[in-house]
Amino acid sequence: MVKKAKTQKNQNDQKNQVDQQQTIEKIIPKDKLDSLIKGIYKDFKMIVPKKAENEVEFGYLDLDNEEYQFPEYQNLRISPKKFLFPQNEVLYSFEKEDNKIKIKEKEEIIDDQVIFGIRSCDARSYKILDTFFSSGKYSDPYYFNKRNKTLLIGLACNEPMSTCFCTSVGGDPFSSEGLDAILFDLGDKYIFKITSEKGSIFNKYVKEYPDVEQADLKRKEEWASSSRDKIQFNINLDNIEKDLDGLFESDIWSVVSRKCLSCGACSYICPTCHCFDVQDKYDKNEGTRVRIWDNCQTSIFTLEASGHNPRNSGRERTRQRIYHKFNYYLKNYKILGCVGCGRCIKVCPTNRDIRETLKTVVETAEKA
Repeated sequence: MVKKAKTQKNQNDQKNQVDQQQTIEKIIPKDKLDSLIKGIYKDFKMIVPKKAENEVEFGYLDLDNEEYQFPEYQNLRISPKKFLFPQNEVLYSFEKEDNKIKIKEKEEIIDDQVIFGIRSCDARSYKILDTFFSSGKYSDPYYFNKRNKTLLIGLACNEPMSTCFCTSVGGDPFSSEGLDAILFDLGDKYIFKITSEKGSIFNKYVKEYPDVEQADLKRKEEWASSSRDKIQFNINLDNIEKDLDGLFESDIWSVVSRKCLSCGACSYICPTCHCFDVQDKYDKNEGTRVRIWDNCQTSIFTLEASGHNPRNSGRERTRQRIYHKFNYYLKNYKILGCVGCGRCIKVCPTNRDIRETLKTVVETAEKA
């Protein structure tokens, strides 16, 4: 009994230690952020926001060959999805030898890596991809080989863009959901908060910094409240699944799809879209099987070999996109398939706005 009690005490002590690590909140002066990044860089491959011509985008950090300064930015035009789910990925190679096909499995060595400065909406998008790539009987090894080696350090969103609507789909610009740690920008300094058990590994990089004080936490809440107030669009989507159940044959899809060019920009830019095609590239006696991004908005996505296309117009394809994210995902996974990042709104060449489509759905269902 004594031995059992001691074992239980040790387990409780370990759990309490982890809990303490998870709730560590430190103050990082802005002029010390560079030192924090360099410290983490020594142990991890790092993916960070980097200036590229006229915009900022995520890329691998190489301090051996470049100077790096953490840039000021709103949410980036392109999400970091590609670092776990590449746009073009070799699955395996093959070759023909003596009338036999030899398969060579892909040998991929993934280093421990950190995506630094990821926004809360993009961290939530990884949770959606996690759900999809682990659904069914098998999980996707190509995705999870990278995912399981990746830690996420977020940056709370002080200045949401005019197209953001994360609060309508269960998110928040200051959310730590899906993150291992998060930075809160207080203007002249950051709060660094560890938010997961895996994230406790970052304690060694911040333990020398001062602990957060109540005044800092108050400022953080003021920033959070201000950020939420800047989000211009809010809609109640609690009944969106049922609303869509009754609108499959509605005329609204003819109306909201009128401006659609079927270019697929909305799907390619989306951090949660995961449709892909598998193609063989070969030359004579050898080749590779490759997975590439695909999207449901193009006219050939559902084109059958017979020539029949069950989604032969923008009406059906627009409907599919909305149902996939706001109906089918809820039915299959109990989550929405959208994080409200607003990228699809920004890149649409004809200014289609998914928020207006959702508003039309809700209003039409209320009238029905």
